[in-house]
Amino acid sequence: MISALVRKLGMYKSRKQGEEKIFTCPRCHRQKMEVNLHKEVFHCLRCNYSGALRALFRELSIEQSYDGKKDYRPLDFRADLRESAIAQVIPGFKQFTEESCNSMLDFLNSRGFLTSEDFQRIGFMGWGTSSDRRYRNRLMIPIYEGDVIGSWIARSTDKSEPKELSGPNRGDFLYNINEVKPGSRVIIVEGVFDCEAVRRAGHICVSSSGAHMTAVQMGKLISRKPSGVQLFYDGDDAGDKGARASMGDWLQRSSIPITTCYLPISKDPDELSAQELKELLR
Repeated sequence: MISALVRKLGMYKSRKQGEEKIFTCPRCHRQKMEVNLHKEVFHCLRCNYSGALRALFRELSIEQSYDGKKDYRPLDFRADLRESAIAQVIPGFKQFTEESCNSMLDFLNSRGFLTSEDFQRIGFMGWGTSSDRRYRNRLMIPIYEGDVIGSWIARSTDKSEPKELSGPNRGDFLYNINEVKPGSRVIIVEGVFDCEAVRRAGHICVSSSGAHMTAVQMGKLISRKPSGVQLFYDGDDAGDKGARASMGDWLQRSSIPITTCYLPISKDPDELSAQELKELLR
């Protein structure tokens, strides 16, 4: 339901309080249209366009009745990966079912994942079903190095704390390192969703899973022989300190050029649009 609207109207904003999601209105083209999925109504605060969601779906030519049917197609996972094999590495990992995927669409859409191909980008996502309560109902994200799952992230999707739980030795691995080829320019960010946002803006990107690169992570990236790297950490104090520390360590270990791109204060890369990222990372 929500993903169909995102595909037609673009990304939305969520109210800090209340159920409404704010989309761009198809009539006045301002991001002022409130959509309430539970009440199945919409209302534009700018031009007063309003009505039942069914009417909005008809106007947008969404050939999907608003009756609880899924508006996404099943995920087509890599055939060589098996749920049982991954479960041996990631506690309680269970491949997405329609029900579990649908319940996470709101979170995934808000992070820019709009299609099944986008979902696959974070590497055979799963749903935490472990008897260990720490991982239950979390988004399980494997971190690959080659064909091996080196570690993983258990990500909260309902604002529960901690936001992320780390798999073993996560500081030894870089998310998305498989895309780094000799001679490529690489952007380094803190989080997985930051990495995906930068990728969508057209750059090769890895995540250090925190505001500082470890010596092991640096060594693995240097061994890939990139032409240059750019630190693009969050625009807060931790991000600034991490970038300074990582740059100092990198300069001591490698002659590969390194630069820093500073974000607006208190912003994360995945909070910026693709156009904003392209302008910052030119």
